[in-house]
Amino acid sequence: MRCMPWLVLPAVLTLLSSAFAATLTTDRGVTEGMLLYHNDDFTVVADLKSDRNAVLFKAAEIKEIKADPLELKFARLRSEDVKLAPQLTADPDTLPPLRTLLKDEIPSWYGGTFGLDIQAEKIERAEALIHGILTTRRADLQKTWTEQLEKLQLTPAQLRAIVREGYLAGFAHGKPGRWIVPFSIEQFPQEKMLCVISVPGDYTPEKRWPLIVWLHHTGPGDIDASSNYPAEVQQKYIILSPWAKAAHGWGPSRLGRASLWSALDAIMARYRIDTSRMYVEGMSMGGVGARKNAIWAPDRFAAVCARSGPPLKQNIGELYANLHSLPMLALCGSADPLIPCEQFKWERDMAAKLKLPVTVRIEEGGDHSEYRQFDDEVYAFFAQNTRNAFPRRLTAVSYEDGTGLAHYYLEMEPDNRGNSSIETNVLSIVSAQRSRERDSNALLKAGADPKNIVDKVLMWMHPRRVTLEVDRDSNTMTVTRAERVLKLRIYLDSDLVDMTKPVKVKIPGREAVIHVPRCRLEFMLDEARRRKRRDITYWDVIEVPLK
Repeated sequence: MRCMPWLVLPAVLTLLSSAFAATLTTDRGVTEGMLLYHNDDFTVVADLKSDRNAVLFKAAEIKEIKADPLELKFARLRSEDVKLAPQLTADPDTLPPLRTLLKDEIPSWYGGTFGLDIQAEKIERAEALIHGILTTRRADLQKTWTEQLEKLQLTPAQLRAIVREGYLAGFAHGKPGRWIVPFSIEQFPQEKMLCVISVPGDYTPEKRWPLIVWLHHTGPGDIDASSNYPAEVQQKYIILSPWAKAAHGWGPSRLGRASLWSALDAIMARYRIDTSRMYVEGMSMGGVGARKNAIWAPDRFAAVCARSGPPLKQNIGELYANLHSLPMLALCGSADPLIPCEQFKWERDMAAKLKLPVTVRIEEGGDHSEYRQFDDEVYAFFAQNTRNAFPRRLTAVSYEDGTGLAHYYLEMEPDNRGNSSIETNVLSIVSAQRSRERDSNALLKAGADPKNIVDKVLMWMHPRRVTLEVDRDSNTMTVTRAERVLKLRIYLDSDLVDMTKPVKVKIPGREAVIHVPRCRLEFMLDEARRRKRRDITYWDVIEVPLK
């Protein structure tokens, strides 16, 4: 399937909206756009006159629909086997109901972590307590439930496994089929977001399932990515298609990035995902979104595929170093009318220079497309890669503050002395696509409407950088390079070091830091709550001053 080129997209959308324009009168007012899904239960509209990519209306909200019969037929066909997922409602200050876990199910659920001598009732209780501790905001309940959890006298390995792999109450609502899942974004509570998920027919939470995330291109065309995948892939993988807010795409605006991570959170609350086999790919805007989000958070995915997505700008090209342990495949064409081939060649050369697990495949004469002829290669690439959550050697590079300073098990406290920052305008993607000039400040100087600025991101002129190597045999870490960083926080887990022995951190020109690690339950739970993640856990932290 070919993607609509960015340069002609606004005109295409205008034609579509005039040829197939639906008008909905609802309790929320009047909405005009293209019908994406429509049945007796719900209607989804691509609202082409705002920066919303899709709006969901339940049947009870709709008073009148005026639409071309062909559009109604098309929308009904798309929604024949698509259902609206039930909303997950739970009181965060009440423990979820216990599941029934049979004793002989323990090894299949938790692998070799548990012996059959443990009582299933203990695991059920621990799962509920941990869920409550991580969701409530009441400090008194956190304290009470943590004390009750400690009284169960589970081993550190068992507690860690329950945090990472424990049963969630939402799993009871995760069913096979194709579903529209509404979700919210904590940082932007006013936004109402949607995603589509395709779940294999034999899905059961008794096993963990790999996930493919498809990030769509500009515009509302790729509503359900699962239709692009062959039947054998749909039978093996859960396929997630989040919908971005049209003006924001997948970043660098904060809402654009959060659209992806919040969609993932919504799905992982309902389905048992194998977090070691999560893959992300996308086309055009989705291709650059897959690439950038992988660079921003490389510990989330096992592999990345970018289809005709523009590479990073060369002035921040050092960020590619963050892909040191995350394989990426970039599919692109030498005759792409939107992205000069020199950019793809530069990305290929940068990957080779940094010795990254990155392959840039430039198809001779290829244009701006999804390159579906290489699908077998892409799916084989995914299947052969699992996530490396605790790399023994890492390089962290960041031009941003906040989450940009976190990288795998490392956090940097920046030294901004002698560095300078610039507030970068993030221009609406819908507006920026009308020009080959991607620099938002240059577009503003050329006459772009300042109202189209959707966010501002603070960037530093010189990156913060750390290179760290871990020798598990000697329980030693060595900082081999550190630039513009005052302090490191290195988070510890038994997947990274031996937690029963002292850990030594060597810093060139400074005295080594010796730390005696401890498995601290409250620390692990606090970190899981702070990060809003359960797939990676940490027992302890070492603070390492560098200056």
